[in-house]
Amino acid sequence: MSSLVAEKYGQALFEVAEEQDKLNEYREESKEVHKIFEENELLLQILDHPEIRSDVKKNIVADIFEKGISEEMLHFLYITIDKKRTRYIQEILKEYEILYQEEKNIKQALLVTSVPATEEQLKALQGLLEKKTGGTIQVENQVDPSIIGGAVLEMDGKRMDHSISHELNQLRFQIKEATL
Repeated sequence: MSSLVAEKYGQALFEVAEEQDKLNEYREESKEVHKIFEENELLLQILDHPEIRSDVKKNIVADIFEKGISEEMLHFLYITIDKKRTRYIQEILKEYEILYQEEKNIKQALLVTSVPATEEQLKALQGLLEKKTGGTIQVENQVDPSIIGGAVLEMDGKRMDHSISHELNQLRFQIKEATL
């Protein structure tokens, strides 16, 4: 049920942002709201608690967010309180981000390396991928020493593994097959 709730509310938030021509503003606000909820698990527990009245929850939300987000985003949070959907806020905001990235043709790429990639390497890879796809690419670097060397690139559900550990495993397999 949670993914359906997140999809429905995320879509509604996206449509309002689109109608108001505020996709970017809502994105920035949703990131900030998501970050605050992520860092304060107790806040979500309070907002989801069935014995705390809605007006008290709204006052808490207003105290925390009123000066940092638009009135529309604040009212959206009030709606999640009224509809008892606060436990889904983070999923809803993630859904908004997914819709935003689809609309703006932004794709995520994960580069796994044995040592941290340099800024220059990441920028070069980003440029290459953007040229190839025609979209905007956000490259994240994850360090995994177990790949020994080389790199693994994941994007659009595809994985290109050019790591030394992968090559060694392939070689092991070929040797076993040859001896049988």
